[in-house]
Amino acid sequence: MKVMITCQQATKFISQREEGRLSIGKMFQLWYHLGICGICKIFNRQNKIIIQNAPHVHEHINASLTPSEKETIIAALKNS
Repeated sequence: MKVMITCQQATKFISQREEGRLSIGKMFQLWYHLGICGICKIFNRQNKIIIQNAPHVHEHINASLTPSEKETIIAALKNS
């Protein structure tokens, strides 16, 4: 078994782990990769935050911007 994996494989493994579909061998490869790759470590943390907060997304489905907020965004986009 090849121990070192690419960042692309690591992000795939992170997603599979969240779905409970990651073998012990791939879990070890991911653990090893996260031990040396700071970027994937950040992705892993961000992914955990998204998973934790996903159940609360429905609370904001009907959220909308006020006319003033919309105007501010449009003005900022025009000025950039």
